[in-house]
Amino acid sequence: SLMDHAWRTPGLRELVAIPLYLTALLKQAPGGSLPTTKEEVLRSFVTELEQDTDKLITLREALQGFHSDFLEAIAGKATRQETVALSEAQSRAIVNTVQERLRADKQIAQLLQPMKVLDTLVSAHILVRSDSESGGVSFQHQQFQEWYASFWVQQLMLSAASGDNKAKETLREEVLDIPIWEEAVLFACDRLSRADQDSIKAVASAILETLGIDPLLSAEMIYRSSDKVWEQVRGNIISFAGKWHTQGRVDRAVQFMIDTGRAEFSQYIWPLISDPDDQIHLHALRSGRKFRMSVLGSDAQKRIATLPEEVRVNVVAEIASNGSMDGIEFATLLAKNDANSEVKKCVIESLLFRRADRFAKDILKTAPDEVWRSIARKWHPHEFADPQVSARMEKEATDLLAAETDPRQILNMLLSSNVPNPETGTKVRELIEKIDFSDKAQDNAWLVHRAYEL
Repeated sequence: SLMDHAWRTPGLRELVAIPLYLTALLKQAPGGSLPTTKEEVLRSFVTELEQDTDKLITLREALQGFHSDFLEAIAGKATRQETVALSEAQSRAIVNTVQERLRADKQIAQLLQPMKVLDTLVSAHILVRSDSESGGVSFQHQQFQEWYASFWVQQLMLSAASGDNKAKETLREEVLDIPIWEEAVLFACDRLSRADQDSIKAVASAILETLGIDPLLSAEMIYRSSDKVWEQVRGNIISFAGKWHTQGRVDRAVQFMIDTGRAEFSQYIWPLISDPDDQIHLHALRSGRKFRMSVLGSDAQKRIATLPEEVRVNVVAEIASNGSMDGIEFATLLAKNDANSEVKKCVIESLLFRRADRFAKDILKTAPDEVWRSIARKWHPHEFADPQVSARMEKEATDLLAAETDPRQILNMLLSSNVPNPETGTKVRELIEKIDFSDKAQDNAWLVHRAYEL
């Protein structure tokens, strides 16, 4: 249940594969609502760390509670230098700069020793020191650096939207035009787009500003922002994409539309993915970072079901291969309801390749015998986590092996296992002696290579 939630939340799927963030999610889950954005996961982790009584006291007494100011400054400096580690000298200089600003704002009365500040941030927070002789200071994970750097980006967005031309220039030239800032920009969009009206307007303004710099970053910003932001930029974005796109071509505008995930672009995407030419519909489906199902609109299931068989097979299988969690679920549902065995087989193989075993099992439950046999011919029983599916696949594979007469096919089936077996090795040697290697040299080369591996 928890993992399903994470897989369905934009930005969280890649995080839960990292133990550090999975732990943070697990800690938060029992006590309240689950996070809905990637930014919220990072925030919950930092909050969890700072709630530790001993660390809270240390941070308050040693740094007067200004630890975030130091961390944001260090993160911003490291990002600007396109690095994940700063030297001790650079870090001390940053600490002194922050303290001078705090004293000028009458927030502290006297300066602290910069080395003590760094020591505290290492012992009681998320900075770490390098083990190398040259030393160096970095965050426990690059995502923390990007998250802390996003607060500077956030302030730039707010200032730029309020009419500060200097902030607008800095945002354009030093952030939006520099690839290293992308994740920090997206974190800022996550956070601001779900705050007050001024914050929502700031994100909308930044998205429109980004269109003239990096449209694909703008698309990602739209995807990571709330619906309230989309309401403000919708007209401009649709007009921009319509002018950029050349009808009938899979151009960069198509990638832009898919990356936004917005259903308003379905009128442009449908003609491409329903095109009978597989060079067109496959290219379209593979254009975005991930194929985002929401771009197809609410009637996607009905429309795909009416596509010609040869097109439908490719479209559904590609959605299973290149879609997010909603794409996997969508393809599974379509394959279950599709009477065509080839659709079922191709989707199952795509799901197995992505290790989405339980979805593949869902299709297999009602699949005809020919689908089971087709999967058993290419996939070894050990590839399946479910014991019932594995047992059925083993039976199908055994029956296929007993009925097969072509030495090449038998050899191929034996070599599909990644589990070495002395008996298999003996059979492989016998089969190699029977094969005429003067024919189909390329296929034979692969078989011999796998045989030697075994």
